[in-house]
Amino acid sequence: MHRATRCLIFLLAGSAALLGTRSLFAEDGTVLDEQFLKARDIKTDGPGLLAFFRKRSLTEAEQQRLQTSIRQLGSEAFKARAQASNDIALIGPPALPFLK
Repeated sequence: MHRATRCLIFLLAGSAALLGTRSLFAEDGTVLDEQFLKARDIKTDGPGLLAFFRKRSLTEAEQQRLQTSIRQLGSEAFKARAQASNDIALIGPPALPFLK
């Protein structure tokens, strides 16, 4: 396994460990997050992990559109609120920190 791939897997595993979700390593010494990703057909090489994180990250432009949509949730017009709600739902989990 390439060093960059190991680093990305370690960062992913470390994030989960810091959040207290589970231990970093299985009893046999394997990295649990790598097993988790492979079980979901997510590639654990460098390009695969970059695609995984890019899919779950918002660009600057997407963040700006999301903030505009969140402001539209307070609109008096039902149509604007409904459109904003749909736009936010399409973004999915990456929108959660902005909604909080």
